[in-house]
Amino acid sequence: MLEQILLTTCRRRPFMVSFLALGSTLISGCHRTPRGNLPRGDVSVTVTYGGEPVTEGWVDLNDTRTGEGGGGALNGQGVAKLSKLVEGTYVTTVNPPHPTVVVPGQASPATHKKEYPNIPEKFRDIATSPLRAEVKEEEMSEYRFDLKQIE
Repeated sequence: MLEQILLTTCRRRPFMVSFLALGSTLISGCHRTPRGNLPRGDVSVTVTYGGEPVTEGWVDLNDTRTGEGGGGALNGQGVAKLSKLVEGTYVTTVNPPHPTVVVPGQASPATHKKEYPNIPEKFRDIATSPLRAEVKEEEMSEYRFDLKQIE
């Protein structure tokens, strides 16, 4: 019965059948992630200031040659873990947490600018950060940066 319905539909709508065949061919060839074939690795970055973990902030890794990069939030131990970064050398920056997003139509949260003396300005910008991390294929690369010692 199903075969008869399909055959009848195919005879009546040859354009639709051609379109579906072409569409499934195109889709099956475009399922991969762009640059997905490049070697990748994972990174763990520990950030401290004078030996104390920096527990609020964001770590970004940027490969200025290729534009590749990734980022992650620091946890309570001052650690950010980043997965599946393309192999290469990255400039590493550490920034204060992202500001709270205000939703239109809702009251703004009380705003007071919190200072982050444990994240000196030079570590916040790609152009001035001296921090570097090397990502290697299929490895967990671990880095420890004490911002006070490096400062």
